[in-house]
Amino acid sequence: MAQPTLINPSTATKAIAVQKHMLSRLLYPNPVCLLTVSARVPLEATTTETTGEAGDGLGTWARNVMTISWLTAIDNQGHFVSSMNLNRHTWSLLQHTNTFVLNVPTLRSEELVLSIGSCSGKVKDKFEEFAIPICKINYTKLEWEPTEDEDPPLIAIQGTVAHLLCEIEDISERDGHAILFCRITEAYAQESVWDGRNFGSKDDPLLSFLGTKRFATMIPP
Repeated sequence: MAQPTLINPSTATKAIAVQKHMLSRLLYPNPVCLLTVSARVPLEATTTETTGEAGDGLGTWARNVMTISWLTAIDNQGHFVSSMNLNRHTWSLLQHTNTFVLNVPTLRSEELVLSIGSCSGKVKDKFEEFAIPICKINYTKLEWEPTEDEDPPLIAIQGTVAHLLCEIEDISERDGHAILFCRITEAYAQESVWDGRNFGSKDDPLLSFLGTKRFATMIPP
């Protein structure tokens, strides 16, 4: 089993709530992100190992994480556009919820990002497969414990440097892809990468996708 290379929680800096008028700044560098989604899905729709029993006839909890880089901010108030292939397992889960979390990894997580992007959540729970630590978007503790009475919690990845809670406001389809018009409703970033105005770090740079499993790094001047 691959072990994730992420920020060590013991050495992570303080998480800062990003001000509303600065939410889009976390997408300005167009960083590679790990999109996490959790939803309650009908029993007949679950054909994978990524679910947990969630009650009599209420459906099951399901979760997934995917690598995504087609993200573009469109204003300064947290609105952005994303594109996702309609065959993605994540897209099937987004039929049951309009919220997801963008987690921003860094160079040290490059191998994990590639591993996540190289397999499908249709056949395995990537969180278990790669031992990915989860948390709430504000970096506090979270347990994945399916229950009958509640919908699954929002999942963020503990070792990433920023968490962006996103809501889908509108969807269109083009050439086999869903064009998602989204809004960041809340975000937290590690103090080491967010100075209140700019997002990035010289010590552990963000990733930009070049294609064919290759990345570039973004290092502030």
